[in-house]
Amino acid sequence: MIPGIFVGAQTAGLVGLIAAAQAIRIRAVVTRDVAFALVAERLGYPVVETIRAAPMADAALLLSVHGREIIPAETLDGLTYGAVNVHPCLWKYPGADPIGRWLAAGERRASVGAHVMTAEVDAGPVICEAFRVLPACETREEVYRWLYPVYGFVVRRALDQILAAHYGVFNPFGITDEPPFVESLIAREALA
Repeated sequence: MIPGIFVGAQTAGLVGLIAAAQAIRIRAVVTRDVAFALVAERLGYPVVETIRAAPMADAALLLSVHGREIIPAETLDGLTYGAVNVHPCLWKYPGADPIGRWLAAGERRASVGAHVMTAEVDAGPVICEAFRVLPACETREEVYRWLYPVYGFVVRRALDQILAAHYGVFNPFGITDEPPFVESLIAREALA
């Protein structure tokens, strides 16, 4: 297993944490979300509030799912396997409040994407992005409820691609097909 740091919050972060635990030996969880911290501690993970307090010397990978923390460039440069950010509607709404902008535009097709983190926020190469057509939604909470299963799938798929790029091991999670809730998947060779 790859030693890593997990940065996350809220329910989407918890879905990502559980999915990531299959491939990452999580050295610490970075969060300012009190409820998330309690769950992470109950799962046996050390919790810190900032990336600067995380044991980065022990980490080869950083995974952020609703982390909402900009990772310093020197931290990104020191990771053997890099850093990955998981982001809703990455294809069209990188940056802050993607679901708010998605709702304002009246969209129906949503996604969860994983990309390599770079010094420029949400601008790194896309590893994979899974799409789903949603029913009409009026609130952020409704959109996220439809996307939570997609978060787990994308975390596993992105970590699968990282392992494949670095070890030549493909599909350690046994993913044979997209789950029925995923309309389409875009996988890019961002790490090759």
